[in-house]
Amino acid sequence: MFASISSVKSKFLIVGLTIAVEVTVKIVIVPPKTTDFAIVYAPTESLYKELTEYQDPTTKELLTQELMKKHKVVICGPNTLSAYLQSLHMGFQSLKVQKGATEIYDHLKTISSRFGKHFENIVALRKKLEEAMIVVDKFGTDARSISRSLENIKDPERVDKAVQTENVEKFVDHSKQAKN
Repeated sequence: MFASISSVKSKFLIVGLTIAVEVTVKIVIVPPKTTDFAIVYAPTESLYKELTEYQDPTTKELLTQELMKKHKVVICGPNTLSAYLQSLHMGFQSLKVQKGATEIYDHLKTISSRFGKHFENIVALRKKLEEAMIVVDKFGTDARSISRSLENIKDPERVDKAVQTENVEKFVDHSKQAKN
């Protein structure tokens, strides 16, 4: 007879808890303002034991599994609450770190693409500078050739020598025609 009274009390306890959980879930769990889960605190270990060991006679499912599946509610006792809250804290810290890592990764991708464009611009600048250096070298060569030709004009004896060493035939021809 004692066992039957205990099982009736357990049944009333479970029914009351289930109703309270359903009402609480509708009021308390409001994502994104709150988390999408809730914690039921059983203040004594004996009550916690009673709730976690209860098995639905029809489905043979434990109360803890049913509450987690249907309502995302976890039952915690005095010994398990602290551990559960610490694991939640670590989980939220991990999410925070992951969010920071994602932001850093996005910044690195942006910097990488900008550096790629910068490097392409440096390559283009280098090509243009090399082209400019080729033009400057040609200008210097032409300037030296003109300078030597002008020096040779001042000294007519060198004109023949310059004609033999450099390509100044056109200039010499023009200077001879100017003298005639």
